[in-house]
Amino acid sequence: MSGLRLFLLGLILWFAGPAGAAEPSFAGEWDTTYGLMKLKVDGPKVSGTYQYEGGGIHDIRGTLEGLKWQFTYQEPGVTGEGSFTLAADGQSFTGRWREKGGGTWQTWTGRRPVPGGRRR
Repeated sequence: MSGLRLFLLGLILWFAGPAGAAEPSFAGEWDTTYGLMKLKVDGPKVSGTYQYEGGGIHDIRGTLEGLKWQFTYQEPGVTGEGSFTLAADGQSFTGRWREKGGGTWQTWTGRRPVPGGRRR
């Protein structure tokens, strides 16, 4: 292969990115505004739990469309709704939530935990 062809092939591979790079996903653990969240993804469905620091474990579930997840959550005596938008690199999300029937939206963000790092 000539030097020019080898150079061009290298450029193509470099711009294409890593082979088999995974699509960003909500699956896994998250350090969030409201504690540790653990999620699993099954097609368009996302479900899991989150736990306030020192509090109980609460259910969260919903439907994924692209990088946006519409969810509902359940805590003792209250249910709510919200949505998260996953960053393109899959390392963080931004979103909002409110109690069902409530009018005021609150911010809820998350990021992948840093191994051995401190939580929010």
